[in-house]
Amino acid sequence: MSQSYGLGKTNSPSIRQRLKNQLARRDQFADRASWLADMYVRVLNWKSSLPLPGRKHIFRIRPAAVAQPLTVRPNTTDLPCLCEIFTAGEYSDYAEFCPKRVSTVLDLGGNVGMSVRFWQEKFPDVKILVVEPDEGNIAQLMKNVLAGPSPSRVETVQAFAAAAAGQAGIDRSSGEWTFHMTENSHAGEPLVPKIPVGVLIEKLAGTADQISLLKCDVEGAEAEIFADCGNWISKVISAVVETHPPYGPALLLNDLRKAGARIKSHKVIAKGQDLNLLWASLGGPDTEDHPGTRT
Repeated sequence: MSQSYGLGKTNSPSIRQRLKNQLARRDQFADRASWLADMYVRVLNWKSSLPLPGRKHIFRIRPAAVAQPLTVRPNTTDLPCLCEIFTAGEYSDYAEFCPKRVSTVLDLGGNVGMSVRFWQEKFPDVKILVVEPDEGNIAQLMKNVLAGPSPSRVETVQAFAAAAAGQAGIDRSSGEWTFHMTENSHAGEPLVPKIPVGVLIEKLAGTADQISLLKCDVEGAEAEIFADCGNWISKVISAVVETHPPYGPALLLNDLRKAGARIKSHKVIAKGQDLNLLWASLGGPDTEDHPGTRT
């Protein structure tokens, strides 16, 4: 990750460099108010110990080419998530791997709804099933979904996506966008259901028996999910998966092939910090209208 948001994600630049970076970001936002809100949230994240006003305020930020603003909370990873998707172009390669008409998206690891809003903006009339384990993230997610196109076509499930049914706790030690599954509950919190991905695909696909796009960002649980995906991977037309070490793209591709997936094309994008993004066009039932690009 090359951008700095505070929160200790990268080496801290000087104040002069921060101002220079902020001036360079002006064109990434639809209006001056959004640009200034982005700048102030960065200050709040950077100087988290200073008694600055607005720490409990919900800020509205509208990236360029987005119809309605998104909401972010200071002193969280909401802003990094927004910028990663809407200004750094996290999912900008979607057209190379998705079918021409994306009608259904299963979003595993919805966080605060930035990826969900991206799908809402890009795919008219899309039906989205989003899975997110944390109640606070879901509340923020719904604010962002309701401001987007066709919010009634988005359904949220509070759960962990998993290979098998069960329950798990949430480890919140690394920030909101890296909440991950743990065996035990923390501080007496209730356990969260684990729902098999195959069950989620059936819920979303209905009688169509296929989904257009599977997005998976589940902070390490992808290794378990794709090691046992043979009973549902043929129902997925395209996928984008973030891999976390020690599970990398090569292991993921190997698991997909072992499960019988026909990988028409794929691309690996290095994100830094040993994280990778794998885009893939798979041999799902609806593949005739895919452009067939291989990179």
